[in-house]
Amino acid sequence: MSDDQSPLRSRSRRLPALQGTLLAATPMVWAATLEWALEHSGHELVWSVVEVVLGFIATLLGSSLLTTRSRASRLLFSAGVLLLATVTWRAWTASPSWALIAAVIAISCLGAVWSTPDLDISERRALWVMTSRWRAAGLSSTVGCLVVVAALDVGRSLVVAAGAIVAVMLTVGLYLASLRRLRGQPAGQRRSADQFRRRGERWLSFELLYGSPARILVLTFFVLCAAGALGLSLPICSSTGVAFDMIDAAFTSVSAVCVTGLIVVDTARDVSAFGQAVILTLIQLGGLGIMTLSTAALLMLGRRMSMRYEGVAAELLSVEDRSTLSWALRRILLLTVIAELMGAAGLTFAFLETDQTFSTALWRGVFTSISAFCNAGFAIQSDSLIAYRRDPVVLHIVSTLIVIGGLSPAVVTAIPAVVRRRNVPLQVKLALTTTGALLVGGAFLYAALEWSGSLEQLGFAHRFSNAYFQSVTARTAGFNSVDLMAMRPATLTVMIALMFIGGSPGGTAGGVKTTTFVVLLLAVGGALRGRWEANAFGRRITHDTVYRAAAIFLVGILTAVTALIAIQVTQTLRTEEAIFEVISALGTVGLSIGGTSQLDEVGKAIIMVCMFAGRVGPLTLFLFLSERKVDPPWKYPDETVEVG
Repeated sequence: MSDDQSPLRSRSRRLPALQGTLLAATPMVWAATLEWALEHSGHELVWSVVEVVLGFIATLLGSSLLTTRSRASRLLFSAGVLLLATVTWRAWTASPSWALIAAVIAISCLGAVWSTPDLDISERRALWVMTSRWRAAGLSSTVGCLVVVAALDVGRSLVVAAGAIVAVMLTVGLYLASLRRLRGQPAGQRRSADQFRRRGERWLSFELLYGSPARILVLTFFVLCAAGALGLSLPICSSTGVAFDMIDAAFTSVSAVCVTGLIVVDTARDVSAFGQAVILTLIQLGGLGIMTLSTAALLMLGRRMSMRYEGVAAELLSVEDRSTLSWALRRILLLTVIAELMGAAGLTFAFLETDQTFSTALWRGVFTSISAFCNAGFAIQSDSLIAYRRDPVVLHIVSTLIVIGGLSPAVVTAIPAVVRRRNVPLQVKLALTTTGALLVGGAFLYAALEWSGSLEQLGFAHRFSNAYFQSVTARTAGFNSVDLMAMRPATLTVMIALMFIGGSPGGTAGGVKTTTFVVLLLAVGGALRGRWEANAFGRRITHDTVYRAAAIFLVGILTAVTALIAIQVTQTLRTEEAIFEVISALGTVGLSIGGTSQLDEVGKAIIMVCMFAGRVGPLTLFLFLSERKVDPPWKYPDETVEVG
């Protein structure tokens, strides 16, 4: 590719998808708006219809001209969004939940449109050719949606049919216009445009999937969540034979894939044995990661990965030397199999002591072992592990599985070397030290705060066992052996802090990660001593690492604040319930003090986004920051700014 085509290729990476999305959504949105206006406009019906028509034309033209007239398309699309808000403002004032969703979507669309680059004439022509199929597919896809809407409401079928006819005419017209423009170019330019279009299609089909570790991580988890939602929506997954609502199936799927543990349906009572098996499969796939399993399958089949796929796998698994990628995968799978089998065996025998049948104890032991190792928090007992609060064997087996899963396989396999006092990477030392400090400190604080509270009914030894267990499970596991509703506010604050920190990088836990927290702590400690560097175990942590840790930590806080505001605007939860729910979802913990059961459809959607962001967000952000290594051509002069 020549130098003059490189900027064009970089600019085309999002314009086709953006234009196709806007063109697909515009007719549907305005058809629904017109139906609403016909019902609620009253004496202002004529003006409302005029506004709807003008808004439809403005947004449609703005979307169509996105690759040819950047400035005009921005103004037209913005005018259309403004008209949409003007027509429907009464509906939004009556429903704050949907108003928030609509505002987020509108602001996102406006931001995407206004951030599109200005193009010169040659770039406009090439992009017009390349996006012809996007325009045709985008407008054609609305026809089916409009026909469905017409079938649901025959009384307004004429309005919907008119919208469908307009969509078809515009689709055909734009497609023929793009072909005519392509044929009207000279042979050399037409050949160049064809080549560019093929390059763009190759990028869309391959680069979009495999070009970035962060992108493939998000995409694979999203596909797994969608597949799980479809599976759990089948009637066979319900104990009553009646299919779950799609929002509940999607919520359960996201919670399982993101190894969170928040539930809106009782896994023990409402989900059938087949549904529990589906949930367990989603937990295992989400805990290990689709990338790890697919790469391991290729290696076991004896096939060599491509260099690009190998690089993506190495970055996702934090492997510096690609030659050790095979060993890293085997280590992950071996540790997973051994830990889960040993945990299942121990829990099965422990459950047999409670007069359960062998088949029930075996299934419960396998389910709990996998859920604990993956830090998922799902249990096939309605009260989680409260019934076993006086059984230290069950509590300590589960807590051990949680700790091992929360640590990365690299850290776990390095523990013998640490015991022998051999040289190990600094990350291993920081992860182990921070994990130990959080476990001991959390257990001490929990016991001190709840000794005469939620632990009051237990004996002396059982109080310490449950305090330690709650300290372990608060760091993204989601099990509970005591009633969380009986905890004191100070204890909930401690648990919120533990949930936000989470586990270690490379493990199945969520949160901003222990190493992120300790790196910032070391940096602050160095600054207070007047040494502007972070040191630990005789090593100096690089400034790049400190900056990444600060970025991840700050993004985590901003995300939590944004989600908290969204929950408070749309739900009727108490402040402590809302904070606990949001941090539990973002930290993929799964603990709840009653907030999950009070969520409506909008609240469930917000928590689903939080769980997904909490699972893929920190690693995606880390990979994104790792890819962004740009050396500036010059440096600006230094200047001191007073802070604090």
